[in-house]
Amino acid sequence: MKKYLFIALALVAGALAFTGCEKSNGKSEQEQTNEQKAVLASGTWVYQVNENGYMFFEFSGNTFKYHEVVSYGGTDIDAWVGGTYTLKGNNLTFTFTDTNVEDMKDELGKCKTEATLDGDQLLYAGFIFKLQK
Repeated sequence: MKKYLFIALALVAGALAFTGCEKSNGKSEQEQTNEQKAVLASGTWVYQVNENGYMFFEFSGNTFKYHEVVSYGGTDIDAWVGGTYTLKGNNLTFTFTDTNVEDMKDELGKCKTEATLDGDQLLYAGFIFKLQK
């Protein structure tokens, strides 16, 4: 059973690495700090991948967590990355600082850092997340 759980966790980590990451946007930390900080309304923004998996964002203050969840053998496996964000107009800029997947810790700088708000939808990495109320 541990072998299957390890394989499933590796698959989730791989999906996270390939769906949400790209080269760094080149902004310095100072530039990101100088941007106006606005707070996104609290809520959960969800994209349903299929019957066995979904992705979602959680926002609290100026922090966030981006989760990828897959059901495998009756168990939900939740891989997340998180950090802080800035909101300028309809554009979000993410700064990734933490993850619960050990293999992703060295890859946080490669995660996609831009998202766009459109009403109750959030566009990130080519996926449309819908605000759940």
